[in-house]
Amino acid sequence: MNGESPNPSVVPWGVELRRASAQAKQWSRRHFEFTIMVVAFFAMTAAYVIVFQVARNESLATSIGAGVRSICAVLPIAILVRYCIRGPVRKLSLPSKVLAHIALACIASLAWYTLVLFLRNWTFDWMQSGVTLTPFSQKASLWYLYQGLVVYAALVAAGYAFLLRSEIEEFQKAAVGRDRQDRTGIGLIFVKSGDEMIRLRHDDIVQISADNDCVTIHTRQRTYISSRNLKDLDRDLQTFGFVRIHRSHLVNLAMVRSAEPTGDGRLSVHLINNATLVSSRAGGKRFRDIIAL
Repeated sequence: MNGESPNPSVVPWGVELRRASAQAKQWSRRHFEFTIMVVAFFAMTAAYVIVFQVARNESLATSIGAGVRSICAVLPIAILVRYCIRGPVRKLSLPSKVLAHIALACIASLAWYTLVLFLRNWTFDWMQSGVTLTPFSQKASLWYLYQGLVVYAALVAAGYAFLLRSEIEEFQKAAVGRDRQDRTGIGLIFVKSGDEMIRLRHDDIVQISADNDCVTIHTRQRTYISSRNLKDLDRDLQTFGFVRIHRSHLVNLAMVRSAEPTGDGRLSVHLINNATLVSSRAGGKRFRDIIAL
């Protein structure tokens, strides 16, 4: 292949298999949190089914339905917890975080109890017959509220673990990028072409474009396909005159021939390889700020 974009009609099936395997591993790394949460929810559903069968001696179908309802009620709470941990709560001081989590735990517990109660009484013909909420017994209500607090605590612990993992990965990647820059004095990235690892210098790269999970690196001579994501490449190359003009495009300022406004804050960027890219509004502002014009 010699670094060129592969022709699907002549690519051996073994290469395609390795590529699919690499893409699957890349997807797994990027969506680690999602994968773990899916496994956890399936495990929780199975646990609920077992509890309902043992404690209430109910049929398998009834137990599965009760388990699914309980887990469906957890999903919006999980989304809320993730948003709060990575958003508003993250910016608070430690004492404020503790108070915020106490308040959110109470809210989440009540919300989870309410959702479970609603789903327990919901039927497919609810639009015609309505939904009549039959409350749990006092003992069952206290137990569900307690479960809500436990679920919230588990979600918070998992959320902070995922956040810490992300921060450690970002720190490690940044450290590798700084070390590479200190040792070489130039920006270097490696791309895989077949079984060969190709080293590219930053001053040979004209543009980098992303299409779903595929990243195309355009140099002065060739085009390469990389499994790395555009965010990582942007972080590694931004100190070498690269600017992200669009969520799908990263350009080398040294390779820009001209740029002109297209309206609404966007720019039409012309490169020396005769390619023309249209920036987003945020990318156009970023480009203007860097060139200070």
